[in-house]
Amino acid sequence: MTKVKEKAKAKTKSKAKSKAKKKSCAELKMKKPSMPKKLRTRGLLSAKNHNHPDAIAYRKKLVETQLGRKPTTLKDIPEDWQKIMLDLAEEGKGVTAYIVHLGLTRTTFETLLKNEPKFHDTYERCQVIYQLWWEDTGQGMAKGEQGNALVWKYSMGNRFGWADNHNKHLSGDRDNPVAVEVSNKDLSDDELKKQMAERGLPTTIFDE
Repeated sequence: MTKVKEKAKAKTKSKAKSKAKKKSCAELKMKKPSMPKKLRTRGLLSAKNHNHPDAIAYRKKLVETQLGRKPTTLKDIPEDWQKIMLDLAEEGKGVTAYIVHLGLTRTTFETLLKNEPKFHDTYERCQVIYQLWWEDTGQGMAKGEQGNALVWKYSMGNRFGWADNHNKHLSGDRDNPVAVEVSNKDLSDDELKKQMAERGLPTTIFDE
């Protein structure tokens, strides 16, 4: 009987300890762990910081990024964007200057060109003014004004696709193509005079 009583007492103590342990664990769970005011990026997705305001905002931003941000519109750029672009074009500045002064990226600039007709029309107008500035600069140098002709030449090529034209093209009707005869034979004076006469050209030079 004594052994039975001892076993019963041991079980009772074990149950009491188990209850106390469970109670302490429950109390600890009820107490939320203290979190710093601002979390580092590596802690924003941690499970223990799931309900922290910074973590919630970070998850929201990730979702918006994955879904894709709203396209840039005219409401997102300075109100005087037209004046800015036209003023830059009149100074001989192009796309890069527009992007920088409007606070855009090349992607957002291209989005505006694609989605905003008013922006596209203004851009086309600016490109004409921009090219005119460079052409006026070249004409000024042709009149004797100071300038670097070589820099101007390469600028025209890179900016507007301008290039020297060294190609000579002969064209004719489809049914009557132009025939070109090339001869390296040295002609005598008599032969040359004959050919010139056949073409109706004056031959008096041979009579001198």
